[in-house]
Amino acid sequence: MAGRYRDNGDGTVTDVQTGLQWMRFSLGQEWKGGTCTGEARKYTWQEALDAAETLNRKGGYAGYRDWQVPTKEELETLISGNSRPTIYKPAFPNTPSGWYWFSSTYTDNSAYAWYVNFFSGSVGTLDKSLDYSTRFVRSTQ
Repeated sequence: MAGRYRDNGDGTVTDVQTGLQWMRFSLGQEWKGGTCTGEARKYTWQEALDAAETLNRKGGYAGYRDWQVPTKEELETLISGNSRPTIYKPAFPNTPSGWYWFSSTYTDNSAYAWYVNFFSGSVGTLDKSLDYSTRFVRSTQ
């Protein structure tokens, strides 16, 4: 996958540059027949964090139980420059172009958290009570 992502054959890819393992689908979707199917679910920031905890407690995914909502630094690694959409679709097919939560709280106002928009590549902060998509990551290092 363009030399950046290694397909693990289980609905995840590993970023060979960062060592991060990503779910190829957004939460609410599933990996089926070699692609992401279904609709991405939207969560408040706290619901996204809780969903990661629940997934791990119930056995995890792809044999791992340490999935998390990515930090600002982790999720920014998925932004692929100035092309539209800004996420690499062969690695992450059918990714909605909307906003995705980071686990990182905005330090100037704890009611806000960071987000990325995979259509524009923009990064900013939004009220944690708003509903946006999420995708889980884990470190392989």
